[in-house]
This record gives sequence, C-alpha cells and structure tokens, in this order.
Amino acid sequence: LLQTVKQGPASTNWEAEGFATASGIDDGGYLDLTMGSLPPVVTSATLLVKPSLAVAQREREMAHQAAHAEQPGGVGSIARAGEKPGEEDEPGDGPTISRAPTRFYGRISLDPERHARDFGKIQQEVLSQLSAELGTALEITVEIRATNDEAFNDTTVRNVSENARTLNFEHHEFE
Repeated sequence: LLQTVKQGPASTNWEAEGFATASGIDDGGYLDLTMGSLPPVVTSATLLVKPSLAVAQREREMAHQAAHAEQPGGVGSIARAGEKPGEEDEPGDGPTISRAPTRFYGRISLDPERHARDFGKIQQEVLSQLSAELGTALEITVEIRATNDEAFNDTTVRNVSENARTLNFEHHEFE
C-alpha cells in the first residue's frame, strides 16, 4: 500500500487517475503537497489529496508568488550591478526586470545496457517535475541510432520495421 501511495502522485496522468499526497493540513492548506513527482517520504500518516484540491492550492500558491514577484526586490527580480538583492529602486533607475525561465531543453545519451532504468529516472526526476507545472507544454523526442557491422538479420529488420510503423514513428529506416 505504501508503495502505491508513493507511486500515485508520480504518474504522468495523476490528475485524471491518481492523487496528490501531503504530510499534513493546516489553515493554509496541505503541507508538503506533492503532485506530478515522487513524494519525499510516505508514512502511515501520509494524506491522499484529490487532484482538484491539490491543483487549486498550487494555483493559489502561484498567484501569491506572482504577486510578491511584482514587488521591488521580490522573488524573481533581477539585481543590477552593485545592487544587493532586495534593495529598493532609486527614482529614475528604471523598472526591475523579471527573468523567470520559460523554456527547458535537455539532451542525454542513455546507457544501451540500462536504457529502461535510465529513462525511468528521467521520467521521475525531470519529466514529472516539468509536467507538474500548470501550463507546461512538453515535447519529448526519442532518437535511436543502431549499427551492426555484421548487418541486421531479416527477422530483426522485419520486426523492428513493423513495430516502428505500429508505434507511429515519424521516420524510420534501415540502410
């Protein structure tokens, strides 16, 4: 049961088929709310949270953070040269520029002997974190290059070609 509770919020489809977790609840909402990734700790006291309640709390938190980011020296403001973070702007200095990142790009080569384990880690540690952010559009591309100096046998060519076609690869070929 504990393993299921730990895996539930990490599901890529957690909002429709899963749940979020929390370590407790107070007046401000759920404590240590986890959704779209593995919770840090699961105990018999871990709370299961309906996805709609978790998303609503996250939206409130993001609105609160956005309100503070607009204040001079708030989260997300950029200090100018010689200025300490949080210093007030002097009149005439111009606006404080917020430069929160809006794009992520990553590329990695997987160990061919352990590709399933490595891709699983990527899903848990990167993709689930990105997909947990509301409004994130993910594009995931898998590129496979295989060479065999002795040539691929006919069965392999036929099976891989058929599987690639069935799986709707954008492009696939042997040469």
